[in-house]
Amino acid sequence: MRLKVICTFLLCLFWIANLAAQLPHDFRSEQIFLGVAKTEWAPNDTIEANGIVTCLASGNIRPYSRYLYIELLDSSDSVMVRQKVGCDENGRFRARIPTVSVVSVGVYYVRAYTNLMRNFSGENFALQPVLIGEAFPKREKGNGVLRCSIYPEGGFLVEGQVQGIVASVTDYSGKAISGVKLSVVNDKGDTLCVGKTRTSGLANLKFVPLAARHYKLFVTDNGVTTSLEIPQAYPDRMKLQCAINGNKLMFEVLNANGSLPASRLYLYDKANGLVLIGKGRPSGIVPLGNRLGVTTVFLTDSVGNVLSESSLTSKYRMTELPSLPDTIAADSIGAWLERIGSSDGKSVFARFATKNECWNQFAESELQYKSDYASPLPFPDNFFKENAKNRSVDLQDWLSTAKFSRFAIRDAIAKDTALYVYMPEMNMTIHGEVSAVYSNASGASLVAYNTESNNVYDTTLDKDGRFRMAVDDFADGTSFFLQTMDKRSKPVDSKIILHNDSYPSVSPHEKYSLWQSEYAESKATVNGMMQGGQLPDVVVKARVKRDEHLSTEKFYSYNYVGREKIEQYNYLYLVDILRGIPSVLVRYNPENSKNPWQISSNRGMSTLNASSEGLVILLDGSRVENEQKADVLQMSADEIETVELLRPWQALAYTWGAVDGAIKVTTRGADKSKVRSKGIFYTPFGLSVVKGNPKTTVTPGKYRLLMDVVSPTGITSFERDVVVSE
Repeated sequence: MRLKVICTFLLCLFWIANLAAQLPHDFRSEQIFLGVAKTEWAPNDTIEANGIVTCLASGNIRPYSRYLYIELLDSSDSVMVRQKVGCDENGRFRARIPTVSVVSVGVYYVRAYTNLMRNFSGENFALQPVLIGEAFPKREKGNGVLRCSIYPEGGFLVEGQVQGIVASVTDYSGKAISGVKLSVVNDKGDTLCVGKTRTSGLANLKFVPLAARHYKLFVTDNGVTTSLEIPQAYPDRMKLQCAINGNKLMFEVLNANGSLPASRLYLYDKANGLVLIGKGRPSGIVPLGNRLGVTTVFLTDSVGNVLSESSLTSKYRMTELPSLPDTIAADSIGAWLERIGSSDGKSVFARFATKNECWNQFAESELQYKSDYASPLPFPDNFFKENAKNRSVDLQDWLSTAKFSRFAIRDAIAKDTALYVYMPEMNMTIHGEVSAVYSNASGASLVAYNTESNNVYDTTLDKDGRFRMAVDDFADGTSFFLQTMDKRSKPVDSKIILHNDSYPSVSPHEKYSLWQSEYAESKATVNGMMQGGQLPDVVVKARVKRDEHLSTEKFYSYNYVGREKIEQYNYLYLVDILRGIPSVLVRYNPENSKNPWQISSNRGMSTLNASSEGLVILLDGSRVENEQKADVLQMSADEIETVELLRPWQALAYTWGAVDGAIKVTTRGADKSKVRSKGIFYTPFGLSVVKGNPKTTVTPGKYRLLMDVVSPTGITSFERDVVVSE
């Protein structure tokens, strides 16, 4: 006995020395919790969403990025809407996603990610299913076993060793069924083990499989028994089995058959990253030190291909639940939500879900577990109603069927920090290059004018004419006028090429559908996980984004009419030309004797001057007064060379008070040299700005209150029943 204690002590010393000698590969990223006010929406609704971006590494929960992308996907994974949203320093954000592009009812998905998250698997982006145009059926338990799935611990079984299979039993709507009797039976009819499902609908059954035998799981509920085939055991495949005892992790490689010189063992957790703990050994003890939460052990070959893996959770800890009433008055919900929203460094999210509403996501599972791991089994139902002890058991069963999915271990080992291709977005930027049309880039710069705010930005060009310019946050649809300047700050002719951002394709993900009947199939989950692979590039159908950059002599062509177009359309008078410009509205109101002709832009009137009379007309640089408008509008088109709509920031260079812009008319033979443009307009992807407070209307009735607490000390989600009173 004493010899065994000494050997164990020496083995621990070996692992401690090995761990101290290894530097962790800290492949940190960001995670997103994306919460929606509800999961059932009517067509043309605007989906209300909020959430948080976090980095759960080295004790840090604040994000690196200041922006995230939110998309609405249809059932075929086409992107219907794409938005760019800003978050505050703590990672919190709000969004409103329009559904006007939805043409058919059914299941849709809201997806969210940051630029930094794109370095790793898209399967781990935040994904929230929503139902649009349909109602969830009433959730009622049917008769008999309705749906059962099974999956072996570690993904497969090997011969001759005690292992477990995890079973999940739910009704047709996905609601867990507890107390269901389960038994593992071999092909001779012998019962090897029995068990019952817990409140979560999960059960773990241990037995010793043999490769030459076939096994079935018998599931009995309300007198109805269904059988499922259990995947066969491999005779010689290696498999990791692990357990945690206090702060020590014990492991054994089943079917190791001696030493494993060509294999490696790695340890991973969010806070410490990926650590090589030595060459493969058939068994051992690893001190975990300060590691908390989920730890994964990988057995790989010499180049990093994963042969087997095992994920475990240490002692489960819950963040303290905020004080909650059993009954909340409907007219005080808004104030109550605002009061609990943030306190003591915590971010608290609360939602009211109806009894029949499904597919609600929780911050704890999305940030702590599903952002790194993928399982063929659903996350345990009722998990967020349970105490810490029951949660720990359910979580361990789910993790035993999951695989680490955020990144490929082989790639991480081979590339190290070269994995990071996409950097966090800290500022809004415009980037591109000035082509060789203007070759003397030495000392040259690029100036950008925000045509909405009139803010001006500039940056120098590098020796190859490339630039990256940081700008203040701007709303989507904002245009910038870009102009190249030489070293003497004079505008020069150049070809400005903008580099547009790319967006990730949609990775394979869990598909959701409405149940059709209260009687559903029972099935076994086959060996292997959902395979990777990418779908073709997605196309945004609902949002028209200007990616082409029009470099014309007179700015945008739809705001400019030249002599060629005048002759092409055979315009007769100036008023006809103006009516042909999409951005200009011309109205005649004879009752307004002072100014019967109203000329305005369909981009809206300026708020700078409530008495604005619309667009000013400039005839060869001179302002046309109201009493002259009628005569000028009837000017023959044969006398006109060009007509151009000037934005406010352009018009103010010609005349006073043109707060809505101006119509610049140049007659044939007039001096045109001073109106030539040497820049381009560019409309980059801007922020979708949410204005006003969130809608918090909840009608009286019984609800499920869903709460998420995100703090530096932990992330915990809760669910409880509440009553909303009148």
